[in-house]
Amino acid sequence: MVYVPDATAGDRELWKFSEGFYIKQQNDRWTERNNAGEVTFRFVETKRTDEFVELFDKNRNATIRLRLKMWMINQGDGKFEKLYEGGWADK
Repeated sequence: MVYVPDATAGDRELWKFSEGFYIKQQNDRWTERNNAGEVTFRFVETKRTDEFVELFDKNRNATIRLRLKMWMINQGDGKFEKLYEGGWADK
């Protein structure tokens, strides 16, 4: 796994962590996949800044923020909590 610590807002399309990875699909669609490559959740990208890429899963009412070294989740209560460490990788 090759982490990309200086990834710019435009080139972040793959984020890896111990349980699997998030990968950008066409348009603003993303999938979360386990280490076997099976799709576990589907997201729509809602925001992209220099600090994070924000994804929304309407089925779970969950917002994910993929940051440089961790991902955080908000399950509708307005608070983001850190769940996993990981990072941006080359596609």
